[in-house]
Amino acid sequence: MRKRNNRLWVHLSDDEFETVKCYINKSGLSKEAYIRSVLLKNVPREKPGEEFYTFMRMLAGLANNINQLARHVNKYDSDIARILYNQAEEWGKQQVEIRERYLLSEKI
Repeated sequence: MRKRNNRLWVHLSDDEFETVKCYINKSGLSKEAYIRSVLLKNVPREKPGEEFYTFMRMLAGLANNINQLARHVNKYDSDIARILYNQAEEWGKQQVEIRERYLLSEKI
């Protein structure tokens, strides 16, 4: 069953509508998702360009490679493996921080 059963109708001038439409397009969200977000006092950020997503995939790949190295090295030297595991974990944390900073909405 549908969770959102209530409708809210809003009348906007042409200028207001164009402004809101511009913000919605920049965010990459649907109209409904954008408006719900703003009503809950979260201002969606502008959707980053393809360069951002390429960079995030690169970070994920680096963390994955470090993790694979740590698994391989663990057979021979657990101290180096521990260092590599910690580094992979650090890369993962950086990725989460970047996502939070550039993708999540800001509270107003």
